[in-house]
Amino acid sequence: MNAQRFYRNLSIALFALNIGVLAFVYFGHKKGARPGGPPPRTFEDGQPRVPRPIRNIFAGDSIGLAAFQASLAEHAGGMRQLNSEKSELLLAYFGDLADSNVAIDSLEQADLLEQIENIETKRITITRKHLTDVITICPSNKTEECTQFVRNALQNLLVQKNNGPPKRRRRQ
Repeated sequence: MNAQRFYRNLSIALFALNIGVLAFVYFGHKKGARPGGPPPRTFEDGQPRVPRPIRNIFAGDSIGLAAFQASLAEHAGGMRQLNSEKSELLLAYFGDLADSNVAIDSLEQADLLEQIENIETKRITITRKHLTDVITICPSNKTEECTQFVRNALQNLLVQKNNGPPKRRRRQ
C-alpha cells in the first residue's frame, strides 16, 4: 500500500509540474518576442518601435518625438512596400528554376533585374531621407547624440554580416 501511495503522489506531482511548464511556455512570453533575439520591431498597435537612443534624445520633447515617429512610420511603410515588390520580382526572376512550366527569356530576365535595381535605389533613397529627417528634427543641444545615432545606424546597415544562425553557447 505504501508503494502504491508513493507512485500515485509522484504521478500527481509530475502531472502538476508538466501543466506548470506548459502554462509557463504558453503564457510566459511576450507577444511577438523572440527568445534570445531582438525585441519586436513594432508595438501591438502596429507603430514602429522607437529606439532607446532616440527616446533619450527626444526626452521631454514630444513634438520632436512625434516628428521622428512620423518619419519612422513613413520609412517603415515605404520599406515594407518595396520589400513586398522585391519579393514578387525575385519570385518571378527565379520562377523558371522552381517550375519547369515557366519559361523566362533573357530579355525578361534583364527587365526583372532592372526593376530589382530600381527598387534597391528607392530603398537607399528612402533610408537617406529618413536619416536626413532625423538630423533635421534633432534638437540643437543634442546634435552630437543624433550624429552618433546616425553613425551607428549606418554602421548596422553597411556592415551587416550574415554568419548564419547564432552559435550555441557551451555549458560551463
